[in-house]
Amino acid sequence: MSTLEALGDVFTAERLIRDGVPSVSVAILEDGKVSSRMFTTEGKQTTDTIYQACSISKAITALAVAKLVDEGRFSYDTRIAAHLSRDVLDTVVEAKTAHFMPLVTIRMLLSHTSGLSQGGFPGYVGEPAEPIDILAGKYPSNTPKVRFLSFPGAQFSYSGGGFILLQLFLEKVMALPFPEIMQQVVLKPLGMQRSHYGELPVTESNYAKAYWNGVTQNVAGYHKYPELAAAGLWTTPSDMLKAIAAIQRSLASSEGFLTKDTATTMLAKVPQSTEAFGGVALGWGVENGQFAHSGYNFPGFNSYVIGFEGSNNGVAVMANGFDSFTACVRKVVSALYYLKQWPKGVRLPMGFEKQQLDSAWKEWTDFPAMSLRPGAVGVGEGEIVLVVDGLDVAIKLWKADGQHKLELWQAQPQELKLDGEKWNRARPVARETFRRDRVSDLKVIAKYTTQVLESILLRGANGTHAVDLQDLFAGQAMSTLLAFLGVTDGLPSSLDS
Repeated sequence: MSTLEALGDVFTAERLIRDGVPSVSVAILEDGKVSSRMFTTEGKQTTDTIYQACSISKAITALAVAKLVDEGRFSYDTRIAAHLSRDVLDTVVEAKTAHFMPLVTIRMLLSHTSGLSQGGFPGYVGEPAEPIDILAGKYPSNTPKVRFLSFPGAQFSYSGGGFILLQLFLEKVMALPFPEIMQQVVLKPLGMQRSHYGELPVTESNYAKAYWNGVTQNVAGYHKYPELAAAGLWTTPSDMLKAIAAIQRSLASSEGFLTKDTATTMLAKVPQSTEAFGGVALGWGVENGQFAHSGYNFPGFNSYVIGFEGSNNGVAVMANGFDSFTACVRKVVSALYYLKQWPKGVRLPMGFEKQQLDSAWKEWTDFPAMSLRPGAVGVGEGEIVLVVDGLDVAIKLWKADGQHKLELWQAQPQELKLDGEKWNRARPVARETFRRDRVSDLKVIAKYTTQVLESILLRGANGTHAVDLQDLFAGQAMSTLLAFLGVTDGLPSSLDS
């Protein structure tokens, strides 16, 4: 009995209906050969039925970027601002964070380390918004303005908004609409004949529709996603495994779709990866010799793809039930791992999920000064909380056990921590999550109305971080902070200017 036949004994039509999944399409890559099977309650779908790939669109976009890097069109460290029009940049730029945009690179956008907002998108039933209006949060966009929430390059924070900028960057550089770029660069060369970015062609009839459960279809059937690079791919599991196989060949030989160096770079874990999430690479999740991505598009498409480095094996699963990822996709993947006796790591990178994360902030250099404001957050005696003006980032200072402690918070909801020669990392005993809507105006906290901190600069030195506070508060606030820092002779000479 084949692997997919064995899987069919488990995922019967009755079970799919029970679990709220009208259909699930599965493909396996074994020793470079793809086999596929459709499990359905209706009997209408086939293995050629296309589904929305959801956020796996980002991973295939990343593959196109890698190919264009190989062709010399740009590099991973190309800064996007120089290639985007002023009207596009103005949608994202705000006065307090305008100096961040020139620092954003292709590498940051692909690895979700640009500091930009907007994790996902709900899609559109009627006429969709234009990408520039989505960036600006203007009608008819159904998501907020894309803006900087954190420092470029400082940490991982999932950003579909960043992929809209990447989409517009590629269109500008290639002078082609994004769907045509993807067809020319990836889909056609890899023989992904059932794949395309954008709206369904009028001639396409073999496509899955979203369901609320195993029997009730969503009225719309599917939503349109103009955020093409982030969520706009229609495809099949078999086509997705063609992309996986192309990456595996690139890693193994000098005659692959990508150069070996570029393929290795694309799948290299970035320093901003987190313990709770696992490895983050350029458009992919990576861990234990596996590279993967998952996706969800409202109102009911779920997908997952994974490949193995060092072998020609992989799995792709697509389903069209509202809760089908938990009810079915995860179970199919787990069953396949069991049936094939594939090595399973401590965590499979099941996609980028919002959760509480610990993240060590890496090297921060060359950032212009940022003002600090007092934060309206409940704190204990002797604690100081300051907000980086213009960002959803706060800094908490306190003493414990005779040591200075420094903790960084972000509203996204990552908890960010910083190690230093003088500042020791510490888990808070009690912490209130910092939120932007709780940032105080200076009028709220009277003792801090005299003057705000002019800036905070964080610099890396010999693997540790030194903290340099400039232009401290005047009056009582300055005295309080100086006392906290143990400065008794006024400002340090390096700051007294």
